[in-house]
Amino acid sequence: MSVTHQIVVFFDLSADGGDWFTLDSATKGKLDDATYVLAGNTATDITGTVSAFSINRGRARELDEIQAGICSFEVVNYDGEFVPEAFIPGGTYGSNTIPGKRIQILAAGIVIFDGVIQQWNLTYKADRSVSVSVVAEDSLAQLSRRRFNAWTTTGSQAPGARITAVLDRPEVVWPPNRAIDTGVSTLQSDNVSWGSNVLNYCQLVAASDLGRFFADRTGVLTFRDRHSLVNPTIKAAFTDDGTGIPFESAVLGYGSELLYSDVSVDREGGTAQTSTSTVARDLYGLRRLDVPGLLLDTDAQSAEMADFLLGIYSAPQPRVSALVLALDALTAAQQAQVAALDMADIVSLSWTPRGAPGGTLLDETGAALTDEAGLDLYVVGTSAPLTASYVVEGVGHDAAVADNHYVALALSPLFGAESFVLDDTSLGLLDSGVLAF
Repeated sequence: MSVTHQIVVFFDLSADGGDWFTLDSATKGKLDDATYVLAGNTATDITGTVSAFSINRGRARELDEIQAGICSFEVVNYDGEFVPEAFIPGGTYGSNTIPGKRIQILAAGIVIFDGVIQQWNLTYKADRSVSVSVVAEDSLAQLSRRRFNAWTTTGSQAPGARITAVLDRPEVVWPPNRAIDTGVSTLQSDNVSWGSNVLNYCQLVAASDLGRFFADRTGVLTFRDRHSLVNPTIKAAFTDDGTGIPFESAVLGYGSELLYSDVSVDREGGTAQTSTSTVARDLYGLRRLDVPGLLLDTDAQSAEMADFLLGIYSAPQPRVSALVLALDALTAAQQAQVAALDMADIVSLSWTPRGAPGGTLLDETGAALTDEAGLDLYVVGTSAPLTASYVVEGVGHDAAVADNHYVALALSPLFGAESFVLDDTSLGLLDSGVLAF
C-alpha cells in the first residue's frame, strides 16, 4: 500500500498575520487565550510542496565511524513561495527560508528524521522559475561544531558518565534530548585540550567501550554500550517466504574487508596489547587491525578487547551487509515497523537462496525441454533457509512523496548475542552461549 508522508518545517509565520497573540488587540491580545497563542517557530506542514527526499544516517560497517545524518529534499516552487526575501520579497515562506529551521520527516506516521536545515539551494532557470533544494543535518552534525575549553576529566569513570559530563559542560550546553547507556569499560582521567572537537571526543569514548554514539531518528543523542547487544530483542524479522516482512534485495559478502590475523589495541599512556592468530596468518597472510588512542584505564582492558576483536575477525564471515525494502509493498503495520528501525536495533533475516539444479524439465510427452542452444532445462533447486541476526548500522530513505519509497539498511552480523545468564532456563545451560565481554 502507498506510504503516507509528512514533511514538517518549524516556521515563524506570525509576521504574515493569522491567529497569533497580538499586543493591544481587543480579540487577539488577551492573556491565557487558547486560540491566539504566542508566535514563534511552529510546525508547518509543507508536504504538498515536496516532490522527493532522501535521508542517509549511520555507517556502512561496524568498524567505521558513525557519520552525521543528512537529509535533502526538493521543493516545488512554481509560485515563488520559498524564495528567500534577500532575493525576492513577499513569498509566503520567504522570511523563513533561512538556516536553523527545525525539520521533521514522517513516514507511515513515524518520525524518520529530525534535524535542522542548513542550506536552501536555489537554481534560477531560463524560464524565470526558481527550483529549491534543501539540505538538513541531524544532532550529531550540530554537536560537531562545539569546541571544548581546557578541562580534566574524572578518573575511573564509566563511558556513560563521561559522555554525560561532556554534554553538561557549559561550552557544550546540550539540552536533555539524550539517551545514554552506562557503559562497560572503565576510563582513565585525561586532559582535554582547548579547542578540541566535542563530537570526536564522544566518539572516542564510545570506541573505548566498543559502543555506538549517534543521533537517533528523532534527534536524540544516543550512546549504546556493547552490552546493549547481549540477549537482544528482535525489532523486525525479514523473510523471503511470506512469514515475515518481505524485502527487495540483500547484498551478500564473503571476503577479506574485515579479516585480521593480528589485532592491536592501545590506550593513552599504556602499552599496545596485541592478539595474534597463527592460523589466520598461515591461511590469509599478515592482516593487522590497529585500534589506537583509547581512554581505557588499564592495559588488561586493552588486551581483553584485542582478544575479543580477534575472535570475531580472524576468519572470513559470510555476511549480509545491506538490505533494501520497498516500503510501498508492505502492510501498514509493516511500514510502521520498518520506519521505526534505528541504529543499534537488532533484526533477523531468513532467506532461501537457489541451490543446485533439480531434475530435468519435461514436456507433456516426457521429452526433455531444451533452451535455444539445445541444452537441457532443469528445475531450479533451493537450499535450506539461512537465518541470522544482524545489527542495524545505517539507515537510508529514498522516496518520491507521491510514489515509491525505498529503505536501505546497512547491517553487521550480531556476534555473541546470547550471553550466559545464571539460572535462566535456556541461556543458563552449561556449554551454551558465551560469556559477555
